[in-house]
Amino acid sequence: MTYNIVPEGSLNRANIPNEYQLNLEKVVDLKVESKEDADIIKYLTSTISPYSEFQSRAFVVNGEGTDHRKVQQCAMEIRSRVVGLAESTYRIRKAEITKKKLERAMSEEDDDLEKELLQIEIDKTNFDIENTRLLQEQSQYEIKVFIDIVKSVAPDNTMEKLLTFKDNWEEKEEEYWVKRFGKQAMMDILMTGKIQSGNLDSIIGMPQDSQKKVIGYALMQAQQVEKGITQIGEAVRNVLLSTEKLEKPFDLPDITGIEGKLGGTPSDIKKNLQIGRQGIDEQVTGNALPPGLE
Repeated sequence: MTYNIVPEGSLNRANIPNEYQLNLEKVVDLKVESKEDADIIKYLTSTISPYSEFQSRAFVVNGEGTDHRKVQQCAMEIRSRVVGLAESTYRIRKAEITKKKLERAMSEEDDDLEKELLQIEIDKTNFDIENTRLLQEQSQYEIKVFIDIVKSVAPDNTMEKLLTFKDNWEEKEEEYWVKRFGKQAMMDILMTGKIQSGNLDSIIGMPQDSQKKVIGYALMQAQQVEKGITQIGEAVRNVLLSTEKLEKPFDLPDITGIEGKLGGTPSDIKKNLQIGRQGIDEQVTGNALPPGLE
C-alpha cells in the first residue's frame, strides 16, 4: 500500500475535485426543462455523500463509551474502507486493461456495426471507472474523518498512545461493559421506571462488584438526566413566555427545515430557534446532561 501525502486540508471537504466529475452525456439521455436543471443534475450526480464528522463521532464512535473501544471502532471503520479501496483499485486496473483490449479490437475491426458495439463497451467501461473513482473519493474522505476522531480521543503523541491502547485490556473491558449496560439500564429506568428483564439478565451474569457498578451508574445517570430535562424544560418555558413571536398557545414548530433557504435569509422558525437557544443558554448553567449524554 502506497501513501500519497496531499496538502493539509485537501481531504476536509465533502465536494469532489473536478477530475472525478461523472460524464453522463454518453451514458444516458435525460429530459430537462432548462440548462440550469441540467447543471443541477450534473453536479448532484457527481456529489459524494460521505459520513460527516459529526455523524461519525456521534452515532458511530461515541456510543462505544470508553476510549479504547472508540479507538477500536475507528480502526474497524478505517480498515473496512481501506479494504474497499483495495478491491475497487483492482476493479479499476482490470477495467483499464479491458478498455485497452476493446480499443485494440476496434482498431482491427472492419465492420462498422461491430465498431459501434465496441465503442459502447468502451463508453460503459469509462463510466464504470469514473463511478468507482467517485466512490473511492468518498472512502478517502471518511478515512480522514475517522483519523481526526482518533486524534481527538488520543491527542498529543497520538501514535505513541495507539501503541499502548490495548494495554490492560481486561480492566478496560470491564469499564466498557459497566458503562454500556449502565446506559441501557438507565434508559429502562427513564422509560419504564425499572430495569427490563433482558438487561437485568445480562447484568446478573456479571461479577457482583460489576453488578453494583452498573446499577449505581444507571441510577445516578437516570437522576441526572431527569434533572437536566427538568432544567431545560423550565428554560424553554421561560423563553416561550418571554418571546413575543412564540406567545400563540397552540402553534407547533416546523422542524422539517424544508422551507429554509440554502444560503438565504433565515426563516422565522430559524430566528425563533436562535432566540430560544440563546435564552436557554442564559437560563441553564453547567451541564444539564451527564457526560457522554449532552
